Amino acid sequence: MKKIIFTAATAILSSVAMAQSGYVSLNLGYGLASPGEKLGTDTELVPTGVPAPPLKKNSESNIYGTLGPGLNIGLTPGIMLTEHFGLEIGLNYFMGSEVDVNRVKSPLGEYNITAQSTQFRLLPAIVLSTGTDKKINGYMKAGLVIPATGVTTTKYDDSGYAGPGTGFTAEYETKGAFSLGFSGTLGANVKMTDKFSIFGELSGNHLRINAKERTMTASSANGTENLGTKTTYQKEVVYKDELTSSSNNAGYNANFSQGSAQEELRTRNNFGAIFINIGVKYNF
Repeated sequence: MKKIIFTAATAILSSVAMAQSGYVSLNLGYGLASPGEKLGTDTELVPTGVPAPPLKKNSESNIYGTLGPGLNIGLTPGIMLTEHFGLEIGLNYFMGSEVDVNRVKSPLGEYNITAQSTQFRLLPAIVLSTGTDKKINGYMKAGLVIPATGVTTTKYDDSGYAGPGTGFTAEYETKGAFSLGFSGTLGANVKMTDKFSIFGELSGNHLRINAKERTMTASSANGTENLGTKTTYQKEVVYKDELTSSSNNAGYNANFSQGSAQEELRTRNNFGAIFINIGVKYNF
């Protein structure tokens, strides 16, 4: 797959360099979560008035969203094969916003889980235009979203909501398996000169990424760093589609190894978003 992507990118870039109708654009935009789904819950605990358990739920609500909101920077070479039809491949850097995944609050403290992702994406697409010879032209794009590299950082921060001596912090980095998403765009381009134009567009990404592996990168208990005391089993996770009695998981295998990564069922994260982009284009 990587060879196919490289070959396609090289072909488009070579065509752009030789064609009179080639172009390159630079855009900046911000994405909003869509379509949102349940990420976790927001819970408030209050004292029960009895020794045990000391706390009970006073309120609870769902947290909705995706991991897709954030800043989007793109460099896009392309070529219009005709006045109305073209091809392009976007080189896109995504800097995700920090998203609340779970919150618990009590009179004793708070427990928060947040997630944030950065990715380099390839966006090959076909382009349909109302006419590139016009002063103002509308266009639409349809294509793929291919996360080439990236990582999602998840932070756990517990100030001791359950009682004295229970506070901890932890940080994990999750890498995804190869995944494909889809993108659609509506935009308008305004010519400023024969070579330069400006544009604005609305684009939607539908992208879900399967987790491949997770690594603990920081850990502390009550303010004392303890990552060095963790076993490989505690620090590393490899995601599988099935767990059996031979899997390295304490819940399935009594003879699991602390010296190897823990095996867990694969999870999938939603990176869906709607982006508002503005940019400039240089026509060759």
